[in-house]
Amino acid sequence: MLRAAEMRHAVVSESRRLMGTFVHLTLIGSPGDAHAVLERVFHEMLSLETVFSLYQHDSDLVQLNTRGIRRDPPAALADVLEEARMLGELSEGAFDITVFPVLNLIRSSFAQTGGPPAREQLLQAMSLVDYRKMDIQGDEIRLAQTGMELTLDGIAKGYIVDRGVGLLNESGLRMSLWKQAVIYSHPARNAKGRPGLLGSVLPAVMRSWRG
Repeated sequence: MLRAAEMRHAVVSESRRLMGTFVHLTLIGSPGDAHAVLERVFHEMLSLETVFSLYQHDSDLVQLNTRGIRRDPPAALADVLEEARMLGELSEGAFDITVFPVLNLIRSSFAQTGGPPAREQLLQAMSLVDYRKMDIQGDEIRLAQTGMELTLDGIAKGYIVDRGVGLLNESGLRMSLWKQAVIYSHPARNAKGRPGLLGSVLPAVMRSWRG
């Protein structure tokens, strides 16, 4: 009897690399059902990663950043951008997904010179940071200023995990999910001129920025 119960309710675990981190899922249920649900969940999360990734050259986000426009965008991209814009409003610009040019500049400067960029370079990059310059329509997303780029690292991971958890809840299986997230910070001022939400930023960058 006990052996039969164990066969009906196995613990099935799997880890896969997603979104620049590892996602670990553990399900309790019949082995066949648990494996099928795991595949469904990981397939959904991988599909969403191809929408939001900055490291897949054909992702929808990269296409938007490269061209400044994305026609007929997937609903997931429009949903996340609308949510990001709302968070920008609620935080008065402290949360701003248009900060990517600043992040790129800082990374490039430290990689090439070992130090922060010049203040003039930072100011130029910071002039591209304004979440209010995203035009999000049903059939088109447009970045209003040439050179604007978005990063969804601060919001897309949570969206993808939420979608995965939703599928797990629908399955009816007992489950647990663990994910290690990476949080990025930036030194840019927000759209209203107030200091952004900094977290931990290299002091040298801040000194260069403030002059």
